[in-house]
Amino acid sequence: MDFAQKLHDAGNLRFFDLRNNPLNEYGEGVNNLGWRDLKNMFGDRIIIDQDTQNVHSQRVQMDEDGVYEAIKSKGNGIYLNFEKVSSIKPYFQINIDEDKKYDLKDTLNKWELIRKSLGQEDADYNIVKYIKYLYTGEEFEGVVWPFPKNEATSVKIIKEIVDNSINDIYKFLVKNSQEKSTRLEYFNTVFCLLCEIYNSCPTGQLERARYLHAFMSQDDYKDENHDAQYIIEMIISRLKENVFDIVTIPPQGSQNVHVSQYWRKKLHAKLGLNILDEKYTCQFGTLNQDPFKNHVPSVLYAFFSKFTPNYLVEQVCNFINQDQKYQNSISAYIMTLLKNIDDEKKNEFFSFETDEDRIYMIPCKIKQNGIQAVLVDMHFLIQS
Repeated sequence: MDFAQKLHDAGNLRFFDLRNNPLNEYGEGVNNLGWRDLKNMFGDRIIIDQDTQNVHSQRVQMDEDGVYEAIKSKGNGIYLNFEKVSSIKPYFQINIDEDKKYDLKDTLNKWELIRKSLGQEDADYNIVKYIKYLYTGEEFEGVVWPFPKNEATSVKIIKEIVDNSINDIYKFLVKNSQEKSTRLEYFNTVFCLLCEIYNSCPTGQLERARYLHAFMSQDDYKDENHDAQYIIEMIISRLKENVFDIVTIPPQGSQNVHVSQYWRKKLHAKLGLNILDEKYTCQFGTLNQDPFKNHVPSVLYAFFSKFTPNYLVEQVCNFINQDQKYQNSISAYIMTLLKNIDDEKKNEFFSFETDEDRIYMIPCKIKQNGIQAVLVDMHFLIQS
């Protein structure tokens, strides 16, 4: 397990004091994290020197074409196929069933069972009021920050995500109770994400609902069989979402979620990002908190400075090697690329536990060289 994953899984981590430590703004891989990566993972639990976070204007003096040329020049013989990477559409979109019937009483009963099954008896009761608001429109002053009446679509989308999440957890707890202990951490994370949605402004509610939906969708995909192309595109879609959040959420400021949402809405089509409600009117009005100063090329430069070929290869490799189904599918794809495979090629692309495994091609891991070969063959990376 890599360092970043260990940190992410440290659910009982209260504070991580990194003052007096030299930190880069962005990291370069799963074991090389910048302070923005850490802030995105842990929020205010990370303590960093004030001077480190004082990000001044990130506006760059170039147009969009200049951005792509500047990023390509850093590639050392390999660079992103920007158009191909950006063309991948979000894999975790929400579909609204207009004919679906919602049962508030049934949902609240399921929520109560989930709460008790997970040992969350002390959970914030305000989430129940929030569920009632989503289902009935009843407002609870001082508890729920309601959406404007003209943003009914956003409320409908959040209701669908909340309803699906509660039903998915309930079904698993009822039908697979014997497996619950092995997935307790996952269920508790989903529960906590559900409880956090209401405690924000409408823009924040949408963003938290988007994160919850993506989190649960990623888990769903692991239970299915997909071909190599599908797996790679799904991972790239996920990585784009993560990187965009990292580079566009200001580390400070009362309206940081508005800054990120503003840029997500503006660039989701260009970069292939998920957005729950395209018609939602984000009340920006916080240009003074926008480090990019409303300059599109500056956001693209920040995004592709983080989303590099090395980052892509390392992250895809790490993701695939954590799931045996994905590893098997990508290994088979690599084998189709190798016409005359010898031990040298095997060792270049795969790791083996024993010589016998090497002979019979039973790898324990795929190496980064193997992943890079796949990404080049699929035209996500270009070698010059």
